Amino acid sequence: MNRSAFVVAASASVCSGALSQPIPIVNAGFEAPGITACTFRGFVPATDGWTNLPGGAGGLWRPGTCWDLNAPEGIQVAYSNGGSTQQILSTSALASTTYTLSAFIGTRDHPCCSARLVRLELWAGTVNFGTRTILSSQVPPNGGWARYTLVATTPPSIPSGAKLEIRFFSDGVQADFDDFRLNQGGSTCPADLNGDDQVDDSDFVLFVSAYNILDCADPAMPAGCPADINGDGFVDDADFVAFVAAYNELICP
Repeated sequence: MNRSAFVVAASASVCSGALSQPIPIVNAGFEAPGITACTFRGFVPATDGWTNLPGGAGGLWRPGTCWDLNAPEGIQVAYSNGGSTQQILSTSALASTTYTLSAFIGTRDHPCCSARLVRLELWAGTVNFGTRTILSSQVPPNGGWARYTLVATTPPSIPSGAKLEIRFFSDGVQADFDDFRLNQGGSTCPADLNGDDQVDDSDFVLFVSAYNILDCADPAMPAGCPADINGDGFVDDADFVAFVAAYNELICP
């Protein structure tokens, strides 16, 4: 479909609003510091920007030619062998405000890592205001990645001066993470369904296919249900509205 025709046809479904605002994340792609190929290293908060909470077992690793997984962005990724890893951002949380978090989650093509439960979380100080749980049946096929999105709104009252915080979690089987993005308000480009940093006709074809399937639990749905932009388990009209807004912008932020 012609881009202009699609946007015009869908415009009645889209409400105008403020543009999304990217929020800085330190080491969002886990590229620093550089480590030797084929190695793993636990997180060092002073240099890595990420901290394992008590019981957490996460860190940096560099897959590729000598391993069974390629990084979707850059050459390094994060791993979690269990528990939670956090980053407290420099940005203060605002009350009654919507935030959109997205990240790639990967599955190694190895007997160690074929099933797991994974979570993405958003916090405002001590308040957990958003969680997305990805079940073992929803993770990508072995050796693959999918981008997952969490959209959440802070409550009307949050602790004064509370900083935004990102957490990721694995239930004890290795899960892999890359390219975290956080926006205040709108999309972090989850509508880029084929990962080429544009939301164009090729993404539209993928979206329509998922929209026709509807239920993320349907075996016919692509792994990770990437077209479920708001993370509610269905690809429906709410996701259509978010997709159209991103389609109109074309280039990912």
